Amino acid sequence: MTQAHSVLVGISLGTYSCSVSHFKDGHPEIIPNEDGDRFIPSVITFTEDTILVGTQAKIQAFKNPRTTICDFIGVPFVDFEKNKSFDKESEKFELGENFYSFKELLRIYLSTLKVSAETYLGNTITGVVLSIPFSLSKEERLVYLDAAKEASLNVIQLLDDSSSSMYHVINKYAPEKNEVKALVVDIGYSSLKLSTFHSKDGLLVTPSQIQHTDFGSSSLTRVLYNHFSTEFKRKTGIDINDYKKSVIKMKNAIEKTKMSLSNADVSNCFVESLAEGVDFSSTINRNKFEFMSESFFNGFKTAIVQSLNSFPVDMVILTGASARIPKIQLIAKNICASATVIVSPEPEADSVNGAATQAQLFKNLFDFQFKEDDVLGLNEEECILENGLYKIK
Repeated sequence: MTQAHSVLVGISLGTYSCSVSHFKDGHPEIIPNEDGDRFIPSVITFTEDTILVGTQAKIQAFKNPRTTICDFIGVPFVDFEKNKSFDKESEKFELGENFYSFKELLRIYLSTLKVSAETYLGNTITGVVLSIPFSLSKEERLVYLDAAKEASLNVIQLLDDSSSSMYHVINKYAPEKNEVKALVVDIGYSSLKLSTFHSKDGLLVTPSQIQHTDFGSSSLTRVLYNHFSTEFKRKTGIDINDYKKSVIKMKNAIEKTKMSLSNADVSNCFVESLAEGVDFSSTINRNKFEFMSESFFNGFKTAIVQSLNSFPVDMVILTGASARIPKIQLIAKNICASATVIVSPEPEADSVNGAATQAQLFKNLFDFQFKEDDVLGLNEEECILENGLYKIK
């Protein structure tokens, strides 16, 4: 393989969505799929004659809830039992009349990402830096590697998502700093992840990585869901929890409402034919949303304080789509008054852009050989920054 013919990309795998990024004109750029989506919903739907992935699968979920699966990527395997489609006896997901292992589903999803990216680039992808949640065990990471291999993807490095986000932000906002002590606050869909990093003279140390499963952005979705579903029941007498399709419709609408509240004081929530042919329309203001979510924000604040007490930092990086929420930014700035708080213009892209930046460095380093543990990207305490690449010491 020669440098001129190498096509290296970064892929970020998240519970809510996934994305692919490559380097173009000196900076990372996210690759859209055929539907124009840059962040591909982590959803698969099996119909009678085809398999749909991403937005198309999300749309079809209304019609095919029994053959649709979501919230399965980036989840520790012990949590699969929380998914209604998971069959404990076979340890597979039951979708319609068929059973699929996690590896089979991930292979299908990754294969679709690969085809979309290669269609956009007009070239075959020769190498991938894969960003995944740091909470996954070595055995679970091996399953991810196997699924990627079966999807014809050559994984040259695994990065945990917080490290990938940190790598992107520091390279973009503090490339010349010799020493950085940073806290990465990753507000993911299913959990809040707090990682501390100390980088000095090319040595990267990770003092702590903590995951709080009670404070993912899905908790905020649940607050709004309970509010709006209760309002609909009060007005119509209809409990949407009795209708799986209605639940999916409401949750999809709420995600848009939640995003809108990051930029506006008031947001609408509208669902056509939510249940039994009845439309739903309502509004909510940001103050009420913050009041209803008080327990979430209090827990979020406590988690950050605990991390800072164990390791003082000079930089706080807020990442993940919910980093856009004004209340979250305000809490971080109030707690970390002596530190620089950084929120990228597109915080949900930090992880995949970090993976793409790391992948770009490989273009000149094809003679760089990894040991098995290096490829797995294990959570060791120390890494060495060598030739621009983070290696396990």
